[in-house]
Amino acid sequence: MDTELEVKKINERIEERERRGRDAHDIGWQASLELCLAMAADAIPSNIGRTISIGTTGDKEWERFTEAACQLDLPPSVVAVFVPPSARQRFLKKSTKAEPTAHWLVISHYEKRDVVIMVSAPGALTSGIDVYEDGKHFGDYTYNSPSECLKNTNEVVWTYLKPAEITTEDIIRYTENWFAKREYTFNLEALPLHTEYSYVHHPDLIGATRLKAAFKLLQATIAANSLEDFISDVNDTNQDDEDESPIITKEGLLSDNTPECKALIDGIYFEMDMMIDSLQCVIGRVRGPHYASMFDKCAKAAYKQLVGRDCPVGVVDD
Repeated sequence: MDTELEVKKINERIEERERRGRDAHDIGWQASLELCLAMAADAIPSNIGRTISIGTTGDKEWERFTEAACQLDLPPSVVAVFVPPSARQRFLKKSTKAEPTAHWLVISHYEKRDVVIMVSAPGALTSGIDVYEDGKHFGDYTYNSPSECLKNTNEVVWTYLKPAEITTEDIIRYTENWFAKREYTFNLEALPLHTEYSYVHHPDLIGATRLKAAFKLLQATIAANSLEDFISDVNDTNQDDEDESPIITKEGLLSDNTPECKALIDGIYFEMDMMIDSLQCVIGRVRGPHYASMFDKCAKAAYKQLVGRDCPVGVVDD
């Protein structure tokens, strides 16, 4: 997605809504919210079904963002953009008269802008949700506190933005987006989730066994990392533990340097163990017959996806 192109589309929608006689105030508000989405245009394609942030600065704003990301349960075709006060003041300037300390969540379909939802919660004098549809202020909800507002946001979002059909691709994206929130919390069981659309809760949704579904999720989660980021994480862990493992480098992996390749696959094993423990807290025990062989197979597949080549023969006992 291109920000300039998205802004052009916003202006075209403003003109079309004005021709149809929509209220100027409502048109302006929806356009301002669409502009927030446009500012995140480059990040949206790789974050469909997730909460992303524009211009978050400082520990406090990051804390607000992670809180919102953990409490939101987005349909798989929807994106939420977290807009802290500092970013809103830079991007929107005088185009809205919002409360200066309010944090926004702007939520919509990842491509279509027929319906846009604004959540004003942390830092707002009045916590609430506003729904705009095609230039009309279609609905509003007021709550007693930011926590109550965020708690009820998911119901509003699924009411207005639930897709007419949930495809297999949607189920895969929805499940993996939920598990990716491990980045923000270890308490997966506390995260809201429509379990009927989760393939680890219902492996039959993707035609898999319970064990295969679990390893599919693990492999996808590891493969979602860039090689550089995963190398950095493994090196940091090894140094913190005063491990004698060598420093891993991309060059070493691509030249099949045995000690470095072993250190990376060991890091994959460690991460998979941690993920299995987290997952079992939610769906129950997954270890059983064939677990060890599938664990090794998954680790090697994740290695290949990260590095772009097979783990060298002899690094892992077959």
